[in-house]
Amino acid sequence: MSEDMRNALNAFLYRTGESNKRFMIILASNQPEQLDWAINDRVDELVQFPVPGLDERFRIIKQYFNQHIVDHSKLTGAKTISAEGIEYVKIDHLLI
Repeated sequence: MSEDMRNALNAFLYRTGESNKRFMIILASNQPEQLDWAINDRVDELVQFPVPGLDERFRIIKQYFNQHIVDHSKLTGAKTISAEGIEYVKIDHLLI
């Protein structure tokens, strides 16, 4: 473990040594087994979210495209990107 990682871990452990109702820490990881045992010991609840299915992934991509490509220029005044004629085609092998 690098010195920076060790310092971050020590700071986290120092600040979370006792209960506090004024704040909440939420940890998210796609590899929770990689978290240090001392961190896992301070977690009260674990909630597992399954990997999104193909339909959910498609909706995420579509929402991202609409927010960051189509609607972004309207909000920022940036050069407009025309999305007319673009069809959303679900390509299963790209979403895996």
